[in-house]
Amino acid sequence: MSNNLNHFRHHELAFRTQYAELKERAFSAGRLLPGSPGTLALRSGTGFSYWYRIFYPVPPGKTQIRDRS
Repeated sequence: MSNNLNHFRHHELAFRTQYAELKERAFSAGRLLPGSPGTLALRSGTGFSYWYRIFYPVPPGKTQIRDRS
């Protein structure tokens, strides 16, 4: 059995750049986009707390279309 702790490898520069840009955009977007459906809920009790979004999509065929005439 080897004691080599180098089990991970570095990702390519292009992938790391895309990830860094995505991370920057996510942090600058805020907690919830204005006008998006759903609500925020706080979950805790596992040693740490975090926010998540609750959203229940409408089942297919259940939407109502209003006639504007």
